[in-house]
Amino acid sequence: MKTWITSLALASLGLSYSGHAQVHVEANIGQYNTAMQQYSVDTLRVQDRDTGFNIQMGYAIDDRATLTLGYVNQGEGYAVLWTDTLNPSAYHQQVASVAPVLAEGYTVGAEYALLTDETWQFTTEFGLFRWHADIESQMIGQTTQRTTLNDFDLYGGFKARYAISEHWDIHVGVRHYQMQTHVNSISLGITRYFGN
Repeated sequence: MKTWITSLALASLGLSYSGHAQVHVEANIGQYNTAMQQYSVDTLRVQDRDTGFNIQMGYAIDDRATLTLGYVNQGEGYAVLWTDTLNPSAYHQQVASVAPVLAEGYTVGAEYALLTDETWQFTTEFGLFRWHADIESQMIGQTTQRTTLNDFDLYGGFKARYAISEHWDIHVGVRHYQMQTHVNSISLGITRYFGN
């Protein structure tokens, strides 16, 4: 009887988050949205949201805390402006000052489990985002001009994970990136756990 109870407990642990392996890889796809850097009455059209993705690796240091390293691509944004200037450089400065910024780059951070049971896990995450973005402009018949932005900024968020087997989970997550124009995302993802 004691052996049977022990076996049942171990089987249960195999399907719980506390039984997951130390290393995992996850992929997420979602909607990223931001805002213009500043309002302009000359704006004809704006795209301040796009579909993006991120790929992340994690290493669990205990049952609740995980260190993470990832790549994020937030998609692309743009703004079309009405202008009375014929100077391509002046027009580019206008575009660069108002265009919404969606970026790509790398993250290093941590994830911590707030609530855990046999199949569900609710986590919070935070870290540093090393990003860059190119702002390009072009007037009709003129060459493209480009400004490159890059910086380090903080991010934070939450995830709800559901274990579909011992080595896989699906999850939904929200993140906030503390960039010069704040970026928010909501995403769906899948995680593969290795070993165990």
